[in-house]
Amino acid sequence: MKNWKIGMRMAAGFGAVTLVAIVLGIFAYSKVTAIDRNAVAVTDYALPKVYLVGRIEKNLQLTFALALQHTMTTDPQRMAAIDAQLQTVRAANSASVSDYEKLVNNDKGRALLQDFQAARTAFWAATDETLQTSRLGTADAKRRTVEMLNLRVQPLQEKYAQAAENVVALNKTGADEAGKSILDAVDSAQQGIITGLVIALVIGIGISIVITRGITAPLAAASS
Repeated sequence: MKNWKIGMRMAAGFGAVTLVAIVLGIFAYSKVTAIDRNAVAVTDYALPKVYLVGRIEKNLQLTFALALQHTMTTDPQRMAAIDAQLQTVRAANSASVSDYEKLVNNDKGRALLQDFQAARTAFWAATDETLQTSRLGTADAKRRTVEMLNLRVQPLQEKYAQAAENVVALNKTGADEAGKSILDAVDSAQQGIITGLVIALVIGIGISIVITRGITAPLAAASS
């Protein structure tokens, strides 16, 4: 480098700074991409799924409460009104489940969804049978529907709720992992950018020193 001309030294120095800037840019871009990917996993998948399952769980409790009301009345109009409410709740849950299915994007999620669907199917089958008996309206039918609610529907409701909780737990774990990845990416990006800036500063100072010496040394020799 001692034999290099000033122009060569300047070109080499600025080339080194440019290279550092390019590497720093690529590094920062990769971290931003990772942050974006994990943010999408949280905002577009984990949170919507937790919200949908929350709606399903709420409607599950409402369904059991309505079924219990159905068994406690012998008024045909009241039973018809409850049946209409149950159909509305069931349709809302079906829509939520359909929306949830579209967001499942891994094998673990699909496995839990199958368990969830199986628990849902069993719960509604028992509920439908109980309501069908309740619609008979006789004292004996009402007595049997109370037994069916306690011995069949309620245990299946608990199983359904547990399946929903398992789904929520999986999505919470995924959201936590994505959040941690975002924080790790931000931390490494900050460290990488600071390191790159320090390297660029050191190179810049080195260039200044080399160029200054390259200019002052000949001038000093010429003046002497």
